[in-house]
Amino acid sequence: MKRGIIMTLLVFVSMMLILVVPLAAAPLDTLNASDPLIPMQAWTLGPPSPFEYTRFDGVFVPGVEPWGNKVYFLGGRSGSATEDSTVWMFDPVTGIYTDTGADIVEDVSNYTASLIEDDGTGRGPAVYMIGGYDADNTVANIGTVQRYYPQSNLAEALPPADDWIVMVADNLVTAMGNAAVGNVIYVFGGWENITAPYFYNGTWVFDPSQPSGSRWTDLGLILSPGRSYIQVAIQSSIIYAMGGIDQYVGGDLVPTTIVEKLDTTNLSAGWTVSAPMPVASAEGRGFGFDHETVGVNEPWTGLAYVVGGGDWSESSAEAMEYLIGTDSWDQGFADLLNARRDHAGVFIPICTEDPNDGLPGMWVFGGHTTSDSPPFGPTEFYPMSCTGIPQVMLIPSYQDGSAIPGATAVYTVTLSNQIGFEDTFNIGYSSVFTITGPSTLGPVPNGSTVDFQVEVEVPSNTNCFEADLATITAEADSDPIYTDTAEIQTSVAPAGVGTLQGTISDSNTDLGIENAYFYINLGDQWYEAYTDPVGSYSITPVNSCEYVGLANAFGYFDKYGLPVNVTIGAPTTYDISLDASMPVLTGDPVSVVVLPDSTDTYNLTLNNKGTGELNFYITEVPSGTYPLPLFTDLSMPKGVDPQVYSDIAAAPDGTTKFIVYMQQQAELSAAYNMNWNQRGEYVLDTLRDVADKTQANLQMYLNQKGVSYESRYIVNALVVDGSLSLVNELASRPEVGFIGPNEAVPAPNPVSIDKTVESPEAIEWNILKITADQVWSGLGITGGGIRLSNMDTGVQWDHPALINQYRGWDGAVADHNYNWWDPYNQNTTEPTDADGHGTHTMGTMLGSDDPTDPINAANAIGVAPGAQWLACDGFDNNTGYGYDVELLECAEFLLAPWDLTGANPDPDMRPDIINNSWGGGQAQWWYNQAIYAWRAAGIMGVFSIGNAGSECETAGSPGDNANMLGVGATTSTDLIASFSSRGPAAVTGLTKPNVSAPGANIRSSVPGNNYEGGWSGTSMAAPHVAGTVALIWSAVPELRGDVQLTSWIIEQTAFGITTSQGCGGDLPDEIPNNVYGWGRINAYDAVSMAMAADWDTPWLEFDPFGGTIAPGASQNITLTFDTTGLVFGECYISNLKFEYNDPYVTEEFVPVEVCIGIPIFNINLPIIFR
Repeated sequence: MKRGIIMTLLVFVSMMLILVVPLAAAPLDTLNASDPLIPMQAWTLGPPSPFEYTRFDGVFVPGVEPWGNKVYFLGGRSGSATEDSTVWMFDPVTGIYTDTGADIVEDVSNYTASLIEDDGTGRGPAVYMIGGYDADNTVANIGTVQRYYPQSNLAEALPPADDWIVMVADNLVTAMGNAAVGNVIYVFGGWENITAPYFYNGTWVFDPSQPSGSRWTDLGLILSPGRSYIQVAIQSSIIYAMGGIDQYVGGDLVPTTIVEKLDTTNLSAGWTVSAPMPVASAEGRGFGFDHETVGVNEPWTGLAYVVGGGDWSESSAEAMEYLIGTDSWDQGFADLLNARRDHAGVFIPICTEDPNDGLPGMWVFGGHTTSDSPPFGPTEFYPMSCTGIPQVMLIPSYQDGSAIPGATAVYTVTLSNQIGFEDTFNIGYSSVFTITGPSTLGPVPNGSTVDFQVEVEVPSNTNCFEADLATITAEADSDPIYTDTAEIQTSVAPAGVGTLQGTISDSNTDLGIENAYFYINLGDQWYEAYTDPVGSYSITPVNSCEYVGLANAFGYFDKYGLPVNVTIGAPTTYDISLDASMPVLTGDPVSVVVLPDSTDTYNLTLNNKGTGELNFYITEVPSGTYPLPLFTDLSMPKGVDPQVYSDIAAAPDGTTKFIVYMQQQAELSAAYNMNWNQRGEYVLDTLRDVADKTQANLQMYLNQKGVSYESRYIVNALVVDGSLSLVNELASRPEVGFIGPNEAVPAPNPVSIDKTVESPEAIEWNILKITADQVWSGLGITGGGIRLSNMDTGVQWDHPALINQYRGWDGAVADHNYNWWDPYNQNTTEPTDADGHGTHTMGTMLGSDDPTDPINAANAIGVAPGAQWLACDGFDNNTGYGYDVELLECAEFLLAPWDLTGANPDPDMRPDIINNSWGGGQAQWWYNQAIYAWRAAGIMGVFSIGNAGSECETAGSPGDNANMLGVGATTSTDLIASFSSRGPAAVTGLTKPNVSAPGANIRSSVPGNNYEGGWSGTSMAAPHVAGTVALIWSAVPELRGDVQLTSWIIEQTAFGITTSQGCGGDLPDEIPNNVYGWGRINAYDAVSMAMAADWDTPWLEFDPFGGTIAPGASQNITLTFDTTGLVFGECYISNLKFEYNDPYVTEEFVPVEVCIGIPIFNINLPIIFR
């Protein structure tokens, strides 16, 4: 039951906020340390309050009767463990203190309160309170944002989407510093008072005018150190954070003398240090005065004060004076009559004729003397003079609105005459947009107000979301000293909606491109579309604005920075043509006659008939081979991935982790012409060098803003955690190519698991099905000398089927350096597996409890039992997800493993093959650059194609990309598993999977030294392919690191299986197809083909092996024949494989024949003696 109380009382004062209202006075720099101040006054006792509060807050609210020019209190701590929710109002002129009858929804203490003159609701000024501590209900910090509207006497809580949610040590932060500037609230510092405690150092801004759920923004600005109970003053839009608690020692909170300031007009400068206070203090109150502070005469200009405070066990009566102009402190100011802390303090900017009534003046009341003492009620004020400094006020001092181009926004402004006599006021305007309003008002009687309208015309040629800040000046006709200003911000609203349509075509053929991607954005507003089979797209509805667009398609060069102006009504047509290379090779096929034991040359000419640069790469392969297409360097997207904006909008604190990919990516093609050790070192050095050079300026920028980041050199990117404004700032930088999300990839899970522990079957059926056992027994190859790895849920390193193959085990001692990494810090000392999936897939790759005699092993579960293994944990045990950031960290570790401290990366320790039984989404770009680095270093990546079921076009990323060997799953009868994803790949249309392998009812190792069957999924299939690669490279070391040719061998030797499903237009007898790929793998045939072929033709050399050709240019390819030792009269055949970045050919096979004889008349006709 509320008490109805009306009694004489003094004013409640703001906890950490000093209201700044305009006033004409001397400029700041007129005050020097030696200038005489006005005569020293003394603090005076005022009437006690009807309540006794501590750890509370309140605000002076200017305005008209009956609610204006009053002080409002929003409850507080009334006892050691109780809070009161009563909203009180104090009239400082009459001295009447009133229970308003309103209650705050959540009664709290340790909260902060701020005045927002216009929050966009149309309800008048509002007092906002953020968070606090609930001592008598939940006994916890709460994050509710509440507000009270004096004009309607309404108190309410904002939706949970607007809660303060900053956590430290899993507890909400409370007792933050806060300051309201420009109708937004800055919140900084604080502590959690539940556990240690821990202090917070961040800075946020709360904008009540924004939509619910989008009001909080992390500014990324850091207090140093983090602290709570900060005393705050505002001077000319500069926030001063004075003192506070920054340590917890022996059960006491210890105050500091540190002072930092934040210029809200220059946030990029961050918090900067000012002169420290002479005495450490916290839990006191701050006051600030400058040329915009109403009701203070000139000598107070440029001063600030800290009043009361102390530390945890003792309170202080000291008032310290800070001279801003000289950045110095003075302890000679009058002390309070009563020592106190956790009290309220507010400056009341009202002028009366009584110089001793504290109007204007600094006021404090309530609080307590120690942490355990009860609250007390004596109020004190320090009177200040307003003689000769009357005032005129424009109310509100800031407001905003919007209008469409060519329309007018209308605002109402109130002029309040408090200069002491009737006068006429001249009104001036400053604006880029056309602004109109009265040039004079009056005469206006003293003490009266008058409303007037201001119209701002939005030019017809402005774009959406542009804004203009207008300044309105009111100046008394009698004396220009009586002046005030107000600001109005007008934003441009979209005039309406329209439709955007067009065609994306090939600039070489003028034909439409299917599945081309088109994206437009303006700030955080964006739209996207893919083209249909004839290259057309349509987006509707679209706000009528001028956007920046980008377009790309597989095999084509991106176009970005496209100006797209969407109009109202009739559809806007925007056509785009994309450039691509077009290779034309002349001079083939090659057939030459060369004298014995001599050399000769022959030229091929490669022409680029296209509109884009042609990248080519040449390799030599045995006769009759047609290997896999060249690694295709998929184009980086441009701008900001829409998912980043979605993540920020969904985040309660308005921030998210994202990845900033640099525009320049490392060029690694030179590595392909090096040996194994050289190419690993070259790739690592090149990646790090490019990252160091291209990230330097961006890292400096982030350091200056106090934003933390991590570098990922494998994709030349920075991992950043930030707000929408930071995303947009980074996206505009020239060195930034693309900003992508930190996607969550579900941890791999088998489709079905029979948890029954099964007895061994000697050699498992799946190993027999792919004929791996025949490689062991018939060819004597088990994978020796090759290193396998996985990025999975971890591995039980000492499992009986895995321990002897673990590279870190020498039979007696384990060394996990360079062999294990856990980016989630779940188990950093040795390989473990909390899930079982990673142990199972590793077992399929190489598991055996007798790797020296796998044919006779009791548990022959793996394809290449003679190989070694290392691993990286790609998935978070707590969330069940792997995240792009950590998956990239794993990719980086496996490229050049480091020790357990994360130092000393060594590319010589890298694995040969990495199995990836995971994935998510389709046509994902983010991992492609990492695979490019792996392949350049000679590492084969194998990927499961996904378990999305039997529908066409379900193949998942990364396995659906052009550069990945994607693996489907088959049963024991060589039927496709029902869960196995099908092709073709989204966007690119590539045939997927590449191959298939057994993936249904697979028995392998699981944690606990056990074995389990019944596991099914493409996760189980992919390790068979990884193990088969190990067998091939172990048998033919010359192929080690040749990812492309090895992939081709596996494809060509697979057991072909046809299908009538018809995905991607497959014919019934077509191989490869979009269900099985090239078929179910056959390890014995693959290894046999690799061993039988002559992979190096000693009589043929060519130069160059690759390069770039500009549009319209050509490149000679010189073939050199050396017939030394070759038999006269015989002919020799090889093949050159040309691979391109175009969307048409992608690869070309050129037969090369040399016959040993005598050329006749320079015509390539051989004389051959039989």
